[in-house]
Amino acid sequence: GDLFTPQKAVEIGLVDELATDKNDALAKAQQYIKSYENIPSSARARTKAMLRQPLIERLVKNRDEDTAIFLKTISHPNVQSSLGSYIESLKTKKN
Repeated sequence: GDLFTPQKAVEIGLVDELATDKNDALAKAQQYIKSYENIPSSARARTKAMLRQPLIERLVKNRDEDTAIFLKTISHPNVQSSLGSYIESLKTKKN
């Protein structure tokens, strides 16, 4: 990916504002967090649920396909061999 200067990151909306140092960053972060104190928790929870809904729907829709891919991958001889080696290494560390 591209690297941006701090000023460019603000210009393109990647970050909201810049801090001059660690203390300034902490003060700005605390001020930002305080801005949420007046928002009802029920509204915040509903907004989070609405934002997560498309992902949840996609996960549910693709559940069978994702399970099949996982089972195929985990059953592959190379993966089984690697898992076996890893489990054996854990046993030797335990002793």
